[in-house]
Amino acid sequence: MAGLHGIAVLSLKIPTACADDDSCEQGAALFPGPKPLDEDHPLMLAQKEDLQALGGVFLELVFSALGSEGPSESTSGPALQRLLVDVFSGNMEEFRWVCIKQMHSCSRVS
Repeated sequence: MAGLHGIAVLSLKIPTACADDDSCEQGAALFPGPKPLDEDHPLMLAQKEDLQALGGVFLELVFSALGSEGPSESTSGPALQRLLVDVFSGNMEEFRWVCIKQMHSCSRVS
């Protein structure tokens, strides 16, 4: 340590949440991370609702962009939501299968 003349080097021990050092992992966090929330917690329900709304907006965007006539009343958000909720009862696998089936039938006509 040739360049440290006259400077005191301190060794500090970081406090942990553990009572004894043997039971703690090295480098344990000073503050533990947040605990996962329950499925019924209002924040989880709001997050699920937000993700469903984002999926609806994304679906509207894709269908409007790829539609042969561009954006229309049938590719609007409320129309797609009505289709997914009322007709398919939220079953995305069945909805996907019908979309693929319609794409194949449209390609045969063209």
